[in-house]
Amino acid sequence: MQPCTVHIGSISELLPAGVRVQCHPKPHAVQKEAPLALAGLVGCNAFAKFKIRRVEQSVQRRFGAAGAAYSTKQSAIAYDEESQCLRAMLNLSAGEVLLEESPLVLLEDSAEGVDDLGSEEDLWRGFRRHRCFKAADTFKLLDADARTAVLSLYTPASENQLQDWSVEQEAAGGDPEVLRFLQVLRVNGIEVPFSFTGLYNLACRANHSCAPCCRVSVAEGGQLRIVALRPILAGDEVTVSYLSELELLEVGSVRRKMLETTWDFRCTCSRCSAPDDRRSTLCRACIGAGRPSGLVALQTRTVQLGGATAELESWSVCSKCGAVPEASVLTESENIWVRRYEQLPSWCRDSLRSFLAPKAPKLSIAAIEEEDGPVDLQTQDEATYVAQSLADMIQLHRDFAQVEFLEAHWLAADIAGASAAAGLLLYKGADGDRALSDACKDTISRLELKPEEISRAAEKRLQAVRGVFGEDTFSVEAAQLLRLKALAADIDGPGGMEPMELRRRSFEIALPLLPPGKHSASISAIPDKDLTDDFLYDVLLELAE
Repeated sequence: MQPCTVHIGSISELLPAGVRVQCHPKPHAVQKEAPLALAGLVGCNAFAKFKIRRVEQSVQRRFGAAGAAYSTKQSAIAYDEESQCLRAMLNLSAGEVLLEESPLVLLEDSAEGVDDLGSEEDLWRGFRRHRCFKAADTFKLLDADARTAVLSLYTPASENQLQDWSVEQEAAGGDPEVLRFLQVLRVNGIEVPFSFTGLYNLACRANHSCAPCCRVSVAEGGQLRIVALRPILAGDEVTVSYLSELELLEVGSVRRKMLETTWDFRCTCSRCSAPDDRRSTLCRACIGAGRPSGLVALQTRTVQLGGATAELESWSVCSKCGAVPEASVLTESENIWVRRYEQLPSWCRDSLRSFLAPKAPKLSIAAIEEEDGPVDLQTQDEATYVAQSLADMIQLHRDFAQVEFLEAHWLAADIAGASAAAGLLLYKGADGDRALSDACKDTISRLELKPEEISRAAEKRLQAVRGVFGEDTFSVEAAQLLRLKALAADIDGPGGMEPMELRRRSFEIALPLLPPGKHSASISAIPDKDLTDDFLYDVLLELAE
């Protein structure tokens, strides 16, 4: 299948006579707002100087029953005006490209001229204000067709109380079109590498799902690609995630709060409408009876309390036997293990994988503090502290595995993933300097830690990720975990697991997800001898969110 390529120039090229441009009623951002200008609406971009770069290229168009489809050779994606969503026009396999699109407008950002004094909140507001005034000036330079195109994208409801639009209102100076453009930019802007923000005619109309079937990636210069993450049938809605992949692995209440705060809608996708797949347990009644266990999961019910909306939580009955769980027991067990997990050093929970990069600095207090902040050694020497912290994570995973009914809980997956990384770092430390090497070797011996245990922990996390996204769904996390399994296989040596097979599987998942321009025939045809961990890591680094 050939990708559907879209180069947007003037809106008059896109719409035939009599076709009305409609504003989409749902949010279409692919970027979430963060508390600082260094992340969020324009990702790692700052807020300031903007330039418009119009792409003046021709567009082939075809209008069918599902709406307007834009194509060069085959039509792979279409905008359905009736249901106001994007739909696939062909059957697609995971990894196939649905759309390649150039931006309607491409805005260059810089922090030049922004006062960096004051509080974090002052800094953030200063970036926003500087950005909005520059963007307003840019909008006034657009011709009528370009204005119509960008203003046809989604804008939040005027009664939305979750967003502060005072900066945008100030920059608009009473001009309703300018205000609408600034709202469009804030909600729909897609981060483009090297300090740019783009607005796109089709990609910005894709609806969100916490179980998306597609991924958006953008290359330097603004060329955007939408890729299928799993098999898609013709007529299926094309959904993407407005959240990062790691944010999709948060519990449902956290995801919905992020979406509602930034894009002003309450998510009702398949995951959010079902019991929470991240706060699930096995049924204690089924386990006690010795039968295959069903799932008990936290479920939510939305209620209106005056003018506010709230979520009421309760545990569901067992999906197999219908037994009513003891809610207090489940909640207390969950709290006990969460507290134990959070007692471990934060770098053990969040930063271990960064030390598994091929050229990462050796695991030391200095490196840990640079990554994660100050460390309290108490009475331990540096090498003992590092080795013991890694051992504590592995022991937590072993202990948690004994609590059978919590096997399906998010903690099980998160602890397993951290334990796999901790085990790999112990083996890596064993090849380090004398003090760290001795401490890590002693810890490996004391724990009787084998590469197979590390691989099983990574596999447990991998199965949990696939349980959330789908068995056949491509994900960056799946590719990362296969790399960890390959590193464990390297330790296992001849006669053990096959590291090259694992690296090849990781690479085959990562390759289609690369931004436009990074995927080439020469890369896809790389022989096994060149598919090293260094090479695979560099590929996965391109997918970092």
